[in-house]
Formats: sequence, structure tokens, C-alpha cells
Amino acid sequence: MRIVSLVPSWTETLIEAGEIVVGCTRFCIHPKSKVESLVRVGGTKNPNWEKIGELNPDLVIFDQEENNKEDFDNCPYPKWASSIHDLNACGKSLISLGKFLNNDRLEGWGKEYLNFSQRERLEYSENTLALLRWVNPPPTPSFAPKRVHYLIWKDPYMEVRSSTYIGSVLHTLGLKVPDSKGGVLYPEVNEEDIFKEDHLILLSSEPYPFAKHVSQFKGKSGAIGLVDGEKMSWFGVRGLNFLKQVFESLQT
Repeated sequence: MRIVSLVPSWTETLIEAGEIVVGCTRFCIHPKSKVESLVRVGGTKNPNWEKIGELNPDLVIFDQEENNKEDFDNCPYPKWASSIHDLNACGKSLISLGKFLNNDRLEGWGKEYLNFSQRERLEYSENTLALLRWVNPPPTPSFAPKRVHYLIWKDPYMEVRSSTYIGSVLHTLGLKVPDSKGGVLYPEVNEEDIFKEDHLILLSSEPYPFAKHVSQFKGKSGAIGLVDGEKMSWFGVRGLNFLKQVFESLQT
């Protein structure tokens, strides 16, 4: 089956599962050695339907959060969309897609995600903090934050809420971000509400490149650490491997 993927994490997952991906977006960068030769069909929003048509796809892959509903509705080819808001939803989507494509590897990964979603979450501890690359380290090894902020953007600051895939991963690791209010999953937040002595601030490497602006945060209040945004937000095989590594490292 010839597949065009408009979702970076699905592109990587499908290729690693042995599927034939013939087209992807310019944001699809993994696995690097295999996506370099693929036809780029634009971005995750407003894809180039002419290019997609030239690829004669049997299936176009979407995600509810990653892509526009209008693009999904207007897609003239067979299509499939995921709605990933937590580990459980990711597992079910992998199983669903695996059954549709008759791919045992996808189904197996889905079952592993479901197992993680049902496991007792890790206890927040000094070991959890060891996963971070610190900009401002916590004042003591026993530091217990009153609130956790996972920032994805600056100017304005935007953070992640609990009803998201990232929020679900953080919860599993013992780090609880605030619940959503009014259905807003990535709200703007004031700087004075973020940088406080008893807060843990996580700076994601994407979509905003916080790692390139570390000097701006040194000396600010709170424990501030850098996190790998791909590992935290790319559901599918990359996110699954990250969870496996974390649980193995924290339980040895």
C-alpha cells in the first residue's frame, strides 16, 4: 500500500514498521536515512494535493491535532486520521491502523502503549529530575515543585495542559501539569505566573527552540530544565522507545 503521511511521528512509525511511505511533509525528519528520498508534499497544513495526486496514494494519514480539518475533509483519496490525546489513545490508534494495514508490528506497539497507560505512574523523585538538562538546578535534591510548567513557545509563553499526549507522558513520569480549562490545551501564560521559586519549568526543544536561548533563563526564579521535545511529543515508535528507556533507567 502506497502511503502519504502528513504527520511527522506517523511517518517515522510507519517506515519503522515496514510500510511503504511514498510522500511526507517537510517536517518529517525521521528516520533521516529513509525520509531524505521521499517526495515532500508541503507542510502539515495546506498540503500540495497536486504532488500528492502524482504519487497515486492508496492512503493519506492525518492527525486531528496536527492537521487542519478542512484538509482532511477535502482529501480526495482514501484517508485515515488519529486523535492522540494520551497514551491510551495512542495505543488504540496504533492497533486500529495495524489492523487496517495488516501490520503486526504496529499492533504490537499499540499493545505496549496500552500497557504503559495502565501502569502505575512513577513516583516523582530525584531520579525523575535526573532526566533533565538543567539551566537552573533545583535548590535541594528533595525539591518538590508546587507546580509544573511545560513550555512550548515564547512571546507569548504557551504551556501544555494535562489533556494532551505530552501531559499524559509527564503524568506517567510523575510530573503533573495543570488541567485544561475551557478546552484550551495549549494556553498562553503570563511570565510572572511561571518563574517562581517553588515551580518546575520544563523548556521543550520544539516547536520553540528554547535550547538556543538558554542564557535568557539563567538566573530566573524556579528550577528550570531542558527537555527533548521529540521524545516527549512524537507519539508512535519514538515515544514508545523513550518510555521504555525511562522506565528501565529509573527502575535499575
